Amino acid sequence: YRHEFKSNELWTEIKLVLDTFAEPLTALFKTTIDLCHTHAKDVSVLKVLFSSLVLIAKLFYSLNFQDLPEFFEDNMETWMTNFHSLLTLDNKLLQTN
Repeated sequence: YRHEFKSNELWTEIKLVLDTFAEPLTALFKTTIDLCHTHAKDVSVLKVLFSSLVLIAKLFYSLNFQDLPEFFEDNMETWMTNFHSLLTLDNKLLQTN
């Protein structure tokens, strides 16, 4: 939705997507974060999980681009706390030269 112009049709579509997808996306985000902690010492698993987190973050960004939906506003702590932990993560296995 980053490249769309605001319209009633767009808002109707975004609402449908949010009603269907926002809660499962949030659950997937939390589960993926938890799996990162579980597999913190397995670089091959972490690479897959972090690739998934990049896609989840892109979806989150797209769903919030036009306006901040009420669902994400209500779940802001979950998203922002976990984004903060990702931004401040210092896992040597994921660092490149």
